Amino acid sequence: MVNKIINKHQNKRALFLTVAKNGTILEMNQDLEWLDRENFFESNPFFESIPYIVTKNNPEQIFTCINFNFNGEEGLFDIEVVREDDLFYLAIFNFTEHYETSRTLAQERNESLLKTKLLESHNSNITLEKELVDVKNENLKKAQQFKDEFLANMSHEIRTPLNGILGFAKLLKDNSFSKEDGQRYIDAILVSGENLKIIINDILDFSKIEAGKLKINDLDFSFYEFIDNLHEIYKLRFKDEKLKLIFDVDPTIPKVLISDVIRLNQILTNLLENSFKFTKKGSIKLIVSKIEQSKKHVVLNFMVSDTGIGIKKDKLDSIFESFSQVHDNSSDNFGGTGLGLAIIKKLVDLMGGTIDVNSKFGLGTTFSVTFNLKISNNKLAKKITLKNKSKTNGSIKNKRILVAEDVKINQLLIEKILSNYGCKLTIVNNGQEAVNELSRNHYDLLLLDLKMPILDGYQTAHIIRNEMPLPNKNIPIIVLTAHAMDSEKQKCEPYNIKEYLSKPFDPHNLISKIEKALK
Repeated sequence: MVNKIINKHQNKRALFLTVAKNGTILEMNQDLEWLDRENFFESNPFFESIPYIVTKNNPEQIFTCINFNFNGEEGLFDIEVVREDDLFYLAIFNFTEHYETSRTLAQERNESLLKTKLLESHNSNITLEKELVDVKNENLKKAQQFKDEFLANMSHEIRTPLNGILGFAKLLKDNSFSKEDGQRYIDAILVSGENLKIIINDILDFSKIEAGKLKINDLDFSFYEFIDNLHEIYKLRFKDEKLKLIFDVDPTIPKVLISDVIRLNQILTNLLENSFKFTKKGSIKLIVSKIEQSKKHVVLNFMVSDTGIGIKKDKLDSIFESFSQVHDNSSDNFGGTGLGLAIIKKLVDLMGGTIDVNSKFGLGTTFSVTFNLKISNNKLAKKITLKNKSKTNGSIKNKRILVAEDVKINQLLIEKILSNYGCKLTIVNNGQEAVNELSRNHYDLLLLDLKMPILDGYQTAHIIRNEMPLPNKNIPIIVLTAHAMDSEKQKCEPYNIKEYLSKPFDPHNLISKIEKALK
């Protein structure tokens, strides 16, 4: 396709590119070192709008007289874009001199006449139509509206639990409360914190999916252990006699399957959480049925149904859209970003499945998810843990642990957690201090934050692995990060990192990671 565009404009000097949906440049006819091959769409606000304007329904667009800074040079450019599936083919022409000679005409005549004169005087084969400009402006407007709506929704959703955390923390600081009230305040802070974490995870997942950077990792897993773990997590929450939890699973389903069990858990958990949110009495059911089975594959249907408030018929068509709230004032009454079901729909699509919804307002809702899963030949699948355990065998007592973390409140939290397990801690404020400490003393493990002043986590790990003498050269490292992105792990691959821990972290999860790294 890029050759086709080049041939079309073979007598013109231009930059030709092939760009993937995630912004990666796959081909270009000039070797431009300044151009970011991994994030082309982020290099300029105009390029960022291209995936929203050049859609599969409008796969060919021509943009004229675009004014922007390109390669450090301010100019006027014409851009032709052709889309095929998730690939974008671009031809960028520098017409700065061409347009500058017509500036006087532009001041005297309207845009339509100017386009005609330019076309006639320069014998251009680029079609300049007012309708194209209108379409471009309308799509840019929609893209901006989408961003504004995203920011408005996220601002509201983030501030709501944050208000609960700060408000109840201030009440605790006053010391004028009973023991019962104090426990209620702590519970409210924990619930608000968990809600905030869910919101942030939704935003990260949504961003990764939209950018095409979320990967599906298929692994062997024990199907019935997965279902049992899910059941254990939820049955503890169903203590109200008015509400029953029912798990009904076909016993003939193969024991070991292949799928992304983390994403499968995310899908079912989200659907169960929705039912739990909107159902006050009756029942919530998870029914897993085998539709068909061959030697290598099995088609499973996961059905989550409830006797909750249901969904109005006119809302069903938009239920999987971003920021969709199917109930009036549902964000205020029930909470949520409006991204949950949109994320689930995209995850199901990425995993090659289908999802449907049926509902009767006032009676309940049923979500049906179907996957064609591979059957594993592995008899013993890797054990699955969907919930952190609080058990420890005391193996970290008296272990010397170096903590490199620049934020004081995080230092205090880690110190309080590890001191309860008898660890011997040394805390430093940046990577350089960590390197200095390791050059003087031996430690059993390093907790390393990635974002620090002077020396960040990557630079620190590089020095330890490449310049530090034994035994600290091989010290187990657990990375602490607030980014929770796969790209962070990729950057750490050369440094033999034992474990990764995303902030905010559960104390028991931290202990579990340390025990695992020290084995």
